[in-house]
Amino acid sequence: MITRNPLIADVCFKAGYIDSWGRGTIKIYEVCKAAGLPEPEIIGLDGGILVTLHNDLVDSLGGQTNDLVTDLVTDLVTDPVKSLLLIMDQEYSISELMRFMKLTHKPNFRKNYLQPAIELGLIEITIPEKPSSSKQKYRLTSKGKSLK
Repeated sequence: MITRNPLIADVCFKAGYIDSWGRGTIKIYEVCKAAGLPEPEIIGLDGGILVTLHNDLVDSLGGQTNDLVTDLVTDLVTDPVKSLLLIMDQEYSISELMRFMKLTHKPNFRKNYLQPAIELGLIEITIPEKPSSSKQKYRLTSKGKSLK
Protein backbone atom coordinates (compact mmCIF):
# COMPACT_ATOMS: atom_id res chain seq x y z
CA MET A 1 0.00 0.00 0.00
CA ILE A 2 1.21 3.50 -0.82
CA THR A 3 0.44 6.16 1.77
CA ARG A 4 0.41 9.76 0.56
CA ASN A 5 1.52 11.09 3.93
CA PRO A 6 2.93 8.40 6.23
CA LEU A 7 3.25 10.77 9.20
CA ILE A 8 -0.43 11.73 9.12
CA ALA A 9 -1.44 8.12 8.43
CA ASP A 10 0.55 6.93 11.46
CA VAL A 11 -1.02 9.56 13.73
CA CYS A 12 -4.52 8.64 12.49
CA PHE A 13 -3.81 4.94 13.10
CA LYS A 14 -2.50 5.54 16.63
CA ALA A 15 -5.46 7.83 17.42
CA GLY A 16 -7.89 5.11 16.39
CA TYR A 17 -9.28 6.83 13.30
CA ILE A 18 -8.32 3.80 11.20
CA ASP A 19 -8.08 0.21 12.41
CA SER A 20 -5.83 -1.37 9.77
CA TRP A 21 -3.85 -0.47 6.67
CA GLY A 22 -5.07 -0.78 3.10
CA ARG A 23 -8.19 -2.88 3.51
CA GLY A 24 -10.99 -0.35 3.17
CA THR A 25 -11.21 0.18 -0.57
CA ILE A 26 -10.49 -3.46 -1.36
CA LYS A 27 -13.26 -4.54 1.01
CA ILE A 28 -15.70 -2.08 -0.57
CA TYR A 29 -14.97 -3.44 -4.07
CA GLU A 30 -15.35 -7.06 -2.88
CA VAL A 31 -18.69 -6.42 -1.15
CA CYS A 32 -20.11 -4.54 -4.15
CA LYS A 33 -19.03 -7.35 -6.49
CA ALA A 34 -20.53 -10.03 -4.19
CA ALA A 35 -23.83 -8.14 -4.18
CA GLY A 36 -23.88 -7.72 -7.94
CA LEU A 37 -23.65 -3.94 -7.59
CA PRO A 38 -21.67 -1.63 -9.88
CA GLU A 39 -18.12 -0.87 -8.79
CA PRO A 40 -17.84 2.21 -6.61
CA GLU A 41 -16.39 5.36 -8.12
CA ILE A 42 -13.29 6.59 -6.32
CA ILE A 43 -12.04 10.03 -7.40
CA GLY A 44 -9.14 12.08 -6.06
CA LEU A 45 -10.56 15.44 -5.03
CA ASP A 46 -8.87 18.44 -3.37
CA GLY A 47 -6.21 16.35 -1.64
CA GLY A 48 -8.73 13.73 -0.51
CA ILE A 49 -11.00 11.19 -2.14
CA LEU A 50 -14.66 11.01 -3.02
CA VAL A 51 -16.25 7.55 -2.95
CA THR A 52 -19.62 7.01 -4.63
CA LEU A 53 -21.49 3.78 -3.87
CA HIS A 54 -24.36 2.86 -6.15
CA ASN A 55 -27.38 1.35 -4.46
CA ASP A 56 -29.14 -0.18 -7.48
CA LEU A 57 -30.09 -3.24 -5.41
CA VAL A 58 -31.81 -1.15 -2.74
CA ASP A 59 -33.53 0.96 -5.41
CA SER A 60 -34.81 -2.19 -7.13
CA LEU A 61 -36.34 -3.31 -3.84
CA GLY A 62 -38.41 -0.13 -3.61
CA GLY A 63 -36.20 1.33 -0.89
CA GLN A 64 -36.55 -1.72 1.36
CA THR A 65 -33.54 -3.77 2.36
CA ASN A 66 -33.31 -7.50 2.77
CA ASP A 67 -30.91 -9.70 4.74
CA LEU A 68 -28.31 -9.63 1.95
CA VAL A 69 -28.22 -5.83 1.85
CA THR A 70 -28.13 -5.63 5.65
CA ASP A 71 -25.24 -8.10 5.77
CA LEU A 72 -23.34 -6.18 3.10
CA VAL A 73 -23.77 -2.86 4.88
CA THR A 74 -22.76 -4.49 8.16
CA ASP A 75 -19.62 -5.91 6.51
CA LEU A 76 -18.61 -2.42 5.44
CA VAL A 77 -18.85 -0.80 8.86
CA THR A 78 -18.17 -3.37 11.52
CA ASP A 79 -14.43 -3.88 11.95
CA PRO A 80 -14.34 -1.42 14.87
CA VAL A 81 -17.72 -2.69 16.07
CA LYS A 82 -16.53 -6.31 15.96
CA SER A 83 -13.52 -5.45 18.10
CA LEU A 84 -15.84 -3.67 20.55
CA LEU A 85 -18.22 -6.64 20.76
CA LEU A 86 -15.36 -9.03 21.45
CA ILE A 87 -14.40 -7.31 24.70
CA MET A 88 -17.93 -6.95 26.04
CA ASP A 89 -19.16 -9.53 28.53
CA GLN A 90 -20.98 -7.31 31.02
CA GLU A 91 -22.02 -3.66 31.42
CA TYR A 92 -19.25 -1.11 30.93
CA SER A 93 -18.86 2.65 31.09
CA ILE A 94 -17.45 4.44 28.08
CA SER A 95 -14.18 5.02 29.98
CA GLU A 96 -13.83 1.31 30.73
CA LEU A 97 -14.48 0.35 27.11
CA MET A 98 -11.95 2.87 25.83
CA ARG A 99 -9.35 1.70 28.35
CA PHE A 100 -9.83 -1.98 27.34
CA MET A 101 -9.43 -1.04 23.69
CA LYS A 102 -6.45 1.25 24.39
CA LEU A 103 -8.19 4.23 22.79
CA THR A 104 -7.98 7.79 24.09
CA HIS A 105 -10.01 9.99 21.74
CA LYS A 106 -13.61 9.91 23.01
CA PRO A 107 -15.27 11.58 19.97
CA ASN A 108 -13.57 9.07 17.65
CA PHE A 109 -14.61 6.16 19.89
CA ARG A 110 -18.22 7.34 19.93
CA LYS A 111 -18.33 7.92 16.16
CA ASN A 112 -16.52 4.81 14.92
CA TYR A 113 -17.25 2.20 17.57
CA LEU A 114 -20.14 3.00 19.88
CA GLN A 115 -22.66 4.77 17.62
CA PRO A 116 -22.49 2.20 14.79
CA ALA A 117 -22.92 -0.62 17.33
CA ILE A 118 -25.95 1.12 18.85
CA GLU A 119 -27.46 1.90 15.42
CA LEU A 120 -27.05 -1.75 14.40
CA GLY A 121 -28.88 -2.80 17.57
CA LEU A 122 -25.87 -4.68 18.94
CA ILE A 123 -25.28 -2.52 22.02
CA GLU A 124 -27.72 -0.59 24.18
CA ILE A 125 -27.49 1.96 26.95
CA THR A 126 -28.48 0.94 30.47
CA ILE A 127 -30.27 4.19 31.36
CA PRO A 128 -32.31 5.05 28.24
CA GLU A 129 -34.33 7.74 30.01
CA LYS A 130 -31.07 9.63 30.77
CA PRO A 131 -28.76 9.07 27.77
CA SER A 132 -26.14 11.57 28.95
CA SER A 133 -26.04 10.38 32.58
CA SER A 134 -22.59 10.17 34.14
CA LYS A 135 -23.62 6.71 35.36
CA GLN A 136 -24.47 5.52 31.84
CA LYS A 137 -23.19 2.09 30.88
CA TYR A 138 -23.35 -0.01 27.73
CA ARG A 139 -24.23 -3.68 27.30
CA LEU A 140 -24.75 -6.16 24.49
CA THR A 141 -28.29 -6.65 23.23
CA SER A 142 -29.53 -10.17 22.49
CA LYS A 143 -28.65 -9.49 18.83
CA GLY A 144 -25.15 -8.45 19.88
CA LYS A 145 -24.74 -11.57 22.03
CA SER A 146 -25.83 -13.87 19.21
CA LEU A 147 -23.47 -12.13 16.75
CA LYS A 148 -20.59 -12.40 19.22
